[in-house]
Amino acid sequence: PFSTTHLFVGTSLGQLLCYRNNRLFDCLLDTQAHKGKVLSISVHPSGKAALTTGDDRKLKLWNLTTGACDFSTRMR
Repeated sequence: PFSTTHLFVGTSLGQLLCYRNNRLFDCLLDTQAHKGKVLSISVHPSGKAALTTGDDRKLKLWNLTTGACDFSTRMR
């Protein structure tokens, strides 16, 4: 399963990072996801999409195939 082969990290600087879980921990994604801390990350079981929330009060949908943010909305 994807959850055992990849590691996702949200940083206090707003970065979203994805590493391949191998001996070298290859970085597959390094993107500025939010202004302020990344508060949560939820990855779809397929490994192709993720949702993040941040200190900037935004919910974002990430296409993990391209590394692009496909949708963003401000939370109340």
